[in-house]
Amino acid sequence: MAVTSKPSAPSRKKSVPVVSIVLGVICIVFAAGSAFFFMQHQEASTKVEHLKNGLIQISAAAESEAVGPEIFDPEVDHAIAIMDLTGDVAALAQGRAEANALAAEQVAEAERVRNERDLVSQQLRDSRSQVDRLQEELEESRSEVARLQEEHADAVNELNTEVERLTRELEVAQSQLEAARAAVEAVDVEETDDVVPEIDPVTDDPDAEPEEGEAEVEGVAPARGSLNLAEGASELFKDAAYDARSERLTLTARDGRQLVYRGVPEEIFEQLENAPVFDVMYRFRVLLNFPSDPEDDVEFIRSIPRR
Repeated sequence: MAVTSKPSAPSRKKSVPVVSIVLGVICIVFAAGSAFFFMQHQEASTKVEHLKNGLIQISAAAESEAVGPEIFDPEVDHAIAIMDLTGDVAALAQGRAEANALAAEQVAEAERVRNERDLVSQQLRDSRSQVDRLQEELEESRSEVARLQEEHADAVNELNTEVERLTRELEVAQSQLEAARAAVEAVDVEETDDVVPEIDPVTDDPDAEPEEGEAEVEGVAPARGSLNLAEGASELFKDAAYDARSERLTLTARDGRQLVYRGVPEEIFEQLENAPVFDVMYRFRVLLNFPSDPEDDVEFIRSIPRR
């Protein structure tokens, strides 16, 4: 059985609302433009407000009355206000420059004062060091003065002791000298009394020849022996020897050294023998009266150690 197909009916296309789409796009663009314009206006208003506040702060900082809230009134001449503000700012900058210059001068002055202070401090330290050194020198001087005073006191004491000793020795020496003078005067008197002219009992003939074995001794004195001084008899010598032929007097000191005098008469030795104080008679009749060996007999006597 034959099947017959029926032709399909043509499909219907849906219509697109173009007008609506265009209108929607226009609305969107308008809305976006409105929003952008509003945002731009809002941002400009904010900037304007910031500029207003900045100008007011600058005017206040410059202590200027050229800018105030009334400057933003549209009826105000902004050029004049800006010129006034510019002049105030310039004056403020000038004042600030002068203040900076003054501050620089003050800094320089402070630096100078600081340097002077450091110099004065150094001088003060040097002065203190010098004072300390002078104090040390003063202490040393005081110590030296004290030492010298002590030495002076010791020297004075020693001198007083020596003066007392010499005074006692002088008194003893004076006593011995008086005794020696008395002894010398006594010896002189005895020698005068004992002088007797000798007469040859054999012959009165002055021209007679001497007998055989008889020697001529005229003008020749016999030799004398030595004189041993007892312990305590002399502080200087321990013995004395005399040679009449050569007229030499030899004194032996306590330390063993010898002092020899030349040209000493025999009577001087006899006076030494008979002297009550040997040292006094020696000083009175021999010392510095005859040439000696050693030549300086005073120095020799001083060098003899005392007992």
